[in-house]
Amino acid sequence: MATIKLILDKRTQNKDKTFPIRLYVYANHKPSFINLGASLSEKDYKEIFEKTPTGKRLEYRRSFEAFVNKAIDLHKSMVDFDLDEFKRLLFSKQEQQKETTTALSDLFDVYVKSKGSKLSIKTKDMYKSTLNCILRFKSDAKLEDITITFLQDFENWYNDNHPLHQNSSVGIHLRNLRAIVNKVKDEENLPVGYKYPFGKGRYSIRSYTKMKVALTASEIKTLLELDTFESVEERKARDLWVMQFYCNGVNLNDMVRLRWDHLVGNCFVIQRQKTKNTSSSRQVLIRIPLVENLKILIEKMGNKNSPYVLGFLKDGMSESQILEKKRRVASLMNANLKPIGKRLNFAIELLSETSRDAYASTLKRNGRSIEEIAEMLGHTSTTCTRNYLAQFEDSIIHNINQVLP
Repeated sequence: MATIKLILDKRTQNKDKTFPIRLYVYANHKPSFINLGASLSEKDYKEIFEKTPTGKRLEYRRSFEAFVNKAIDLHKSMVDFDLDEFKRLLFSKQEQQKETTTALSDLFDVYVKSKGSKLSIKTKDMYKSTLNCILRFKSDAKLEDITITFLQDFENWYNDNHPLHQNSSVGIHLRNLRAIVNKVKDEENLPVGYKYPFGKGRYSIRSYTKMKVALTASEIKTLLELDTFESVEERKARDLWVMQFYCNGVNLNDMVRLRWDHLVGNCFVIQRQKTKNTSSSRQVLIRIPLVENLKILIEKMGNKNSPYVLGFLKDGMSESQILEKKRRVASLMNANLKPIGKRLNFAIELLSETSRDAYASTLKRNGRSIEEIAEMLGHTSTTCTRNYLAQFEDSIIHNINQVLP
């Protein structure tokens, strides 16, 4: 039960002998005094609020009574009373409290459209994936449903229903959801009584480490020197993997976009697609040295009749066409890499993406510094590199325990 009423606060007196008029709110077993920016003498207060005034004094009284009624109605509409949110809504303009759509499907759609070309196709697909995942958890989810309890339950549900190696994805989904809620919050369109669930003392998004196992040094050597294949497609897939390896372990998305005019001196200079649209003011360029083994591969696989080194793309292709071509290349490549890995009895599945892991772990095994590895991978900070390399410590952990009796 809450108490909300107007009072003349006699705890403090102004220089002109008046006292401030405040809204007294007793809720959650705590009293609060909200300043209304007006002051009256004790005599005037009694004349206006304890007797029957007329004229301007009556209008003055009615304006305060309407404000108190607004406060009472506002309190009733709040599921969980929060004083700061109560005051924000109480003093907000009427037009800021207009009704807005709160269905998450609509809010996601509005957010993606508002960002336009600032979001890559891949990022837009990720927001779509986030929405679909949330709707699988709660099919009719609305903004009002996104509470601390909802977020905790969603995280637990996701982790219970996905393999351990995918748990890092829940953090991505939750950050996407937070971006949607933040947009509504920034536009001051949060539903009346809605309690913002993110931040200190509320719900904090955890950071999950996606554990990986990289190919061993001997496995990498075996793959690089392999000369027996069951088909032409297998050899081409292996060669593409090796080319990624010698191109600083770049993602396939970057390698298919590699152009002849990216060659500056004796290095290819590119920018990672993953960080191209980042808000960071520091845009990192990757320099890929044209080492002898890479020269041999390019001479073997390069297409001199295309502006693109591998010739998979054409000038004028849209971003969606480029991504579709990359997906086809990756699909065919992985379909031929997997049987190679099985025949060689590799401990992990051989895929295009393992080339980057193999490159990074090879540099680390051979004593290259964190700073050097960060530069070659195109990381914006060594912290990112340390976290990335920490995922390949499985063999080190096993070696440590070898001292046990």
